[in-house]
Amino acid sequence: MSDAELDYWRTKYSLLEEQFNHQKNRNEELEERLLHMVEKVETEKKQLADEIDALTRKLEQLTGKGKVSDGENFEADEAYEPEDPSMTVGCSIFFT
Repeated sequence: MSDAELDYWRTKYSLLEEQFNHQKNRNEELEERLLHMVEKVETEKKQLADEIDALTRKLEQLTGKGKVSDGENFEADEAYEPEDPSMTVGCSIFFT
């Protein structure tokens, strides 16, 4: 190889190495920004979930409805009568 060819390949290698290092630094910056954004979103998500829980509890207190007891659920189930008679067809096989 002549000196001109060696200089050509050295220059080409140097430019490729420079581009590689630039791209590597850019990727590291983007990765850091992405990780920061994920942490921020996770923190906000937890805060919003906590706020929803607090507001739900406050709503239950203000409406005076806490949890419904099992007895009330059973009474509500007994009082249910479907409007469509076809919905009750076939139920007798379960209770006979």
